[in-house]
Amino acid sequence: MEIINIRKRDGSVQSFKIDKIQSAILKALYETKEGEVEDAKKVAELVHQKTVSMCVQAATAPSDDPIAQKCVDGYPAVEEIQDLVEQALMELGYFETAKAYIIYRNARKKLR
Repeated sequence: MEIINIRKRDGSVQSFKIDKIQSAILKALYETKEGEVEDAKKVAELVHQKTVSMCVQAATAPSDDPIAQKCVDGYPAVEEIQDLVEQALMELGYFETAKAYIIYRNARKKLR
């Protein structure tokens, strides 16, 4: 399965761009001084793998399974991808960056 589009918070559909995810991860890694470009690439690739896996599971899950509510129409939502970024950062040992990313997301959520 290939991820081509994502759903934005306003419901619009836009192209999936792994480089945008990588850029956000890199900014967070720089902020915490935990990594460089190669680290951001590694995290972004794991996020991509997790996104594909989540969408495959959602497409094949029974309708009453909570995972079936993910990747509506085959498009992962921005929030779903951000959750996967947090998971990937922690799985790869970037705990300070994961914490900073979570705090940043929470602050942005309060502004909306």
